[in-house]
This record gives sequence, structure tokens and C-alpha cells, in this order.
Amino acid sequence: MKVVYFPRDIGFLKGISNDNKLNPSVGFGLVDNVDGDRVIVDEYSLLGCFIDGVPENKFLIDIDWHKLPVGFKKNKDYTKYQTLIKSRLNSFDCDEFTEFKEFSKIARVSNPDDILYAIDKGWLVRRGLITDYKFDLQIECDKYKLIRKAKEWTENYGGKPSSYFEYTKNLYETYEDAMNASKGLISNYYIQMRESFKLDVEDSILWVLEKMPENKMQECEFILRLLPYSRGFCLRFYEGEVLFRNGGENNWTVVFSLKS
Repeated sequence: MKVVYFPRDIGFLKGISNDNKLNPSVGFGLVDNVDGDRVIVDEYSLLGCFIDGVPENKFLIDIDWHKLPVGFKKNKDYTKYQTLIKSRLNSFDCDEFTEFKEFSKIARVSNPDDILYAIDKGWLVRRGLITDYKFDLQIECDKYKLIRKAKEWTENYGGKPSSYFEYTKNLYETYEDAMNASKGLISNYYIQMRESFKLDVEDSILWVLEKMPENKMQECEFILRLLPYSRGFCLRFYEGEVLFRNGGENNWTVVFSLKS
């Protein structure tokens, strides 16, 4: 089995970013098949949790019933329902998993041998094994059990595939090379975004100037090129006035007028 690394694409990074800044990220997997100039790679992810010592992808149903919280109504409060499910999911931090905890202290994602060992132990599993099911509750009277259920086809629609399909030029043998490639993708993305923004500003300025009489064009252009444009800006020309609203602002400002 051969471990390969790949840079996360921009779409994925935007999906996991909590702000406007993208951070480089690397995925990894095992080569499954080679077809000409393409390679099919099974992507692996860290197992999210254990339930009573059983890995989540092997857990099927609680052995014992558990008492429902007082006043719990299944169809009344979705948040409490999901919280109750999560309360039954024990994390890797549980004392039973000392082997994993000790391994995680010395293991490195950049080391293919550590990845292979974690896969063999079942701590890393194919991405599809995690995304193809969900946890739910079986409720009877005032008691419940946690159960693992297969997702409906509508829930899987549009979900992440179990395999990651890539050209070989985007696969790397080392974590470091894949990380550098990810940084390069982000750098190119921001360059493209910056150039696109500059083009939007230029197009908006020219659009306004087309509406100016020739004797006012130079004065108007001087003012427009001094405005502090940010993403989401807007320029309008209405009844002889140029209106400006910057990104994040709600009110329009008159920045040039033919009436004066």
C-alpha cells in the first residue's frame, strides 16, 4: 500500500474556513488504482469517536436503555434531540483508548508509516465509511438507545465521495510537497481575486465616466480614483449625482454632483 498526499482545493478550503482567510491544508490516502495518467486514491480521515469503546463505524446499537431527560419531547426540540445524541458519543479522550493517545503523541501525518499503522488499527478509515451513516435515537416511553443508521439516498446526494480522484500531477509522495502545492493554490487564488477586484473597480469607474459630460469627466475621475474601495462596493449614477456605497455599509454617499 502506498500513501500519497494532495493539496486541498479552494472549494474545500472555503467550506471549512471560518473567515475570509484560507489556510493551506493537505489530504492523504492510499493508491487504489492507476489508469493511464490518472490515479484513484481512497482518502482517509480520523475516526471521529468511540461509543463505549466501540469505533463509531462498527457501533450498531446501544446494549442498554438510558433515561431520557425530564420533559424531553422528541418532536418539540431539535437542538435537545441532537444534544442527546452527542452526549452518547465519547471522544478519543476517554481513558479506554490509552494506546491511541500514546500513539498520537509521537505520530506525524507527514510520516507514511504512522498513517499505515493507524489505518491498520482502524483509527483512520475511508472517508465514505463515515459519511454514509448517521446516529439517531430509538425512543420508547421515557428511555432511549443510540443507534447507527444508514443515510437516506437524499441525504447522501451531493455528499463527499468515498474516493478522491486526481491527476497524478496533483499527488505527492511527501506531506511537505503537498503543503507547498496547497500554499501555491491559495496564493494564485488571492492573486486572481485581487486582479478581478481591480477590474471590477475599473469597470465601475468607466461606467460612471461614460455618463459624464466631457467638461466634468476629468474632475469626476480624479475623485472616483481616490475612493477607498473594498469588496462589495457599489457605484451608481442617479439624477446627476454619483452615489457610492462601500462594502459592508448600508448608506449611500454623494461623491460627485453635476448639480453644483
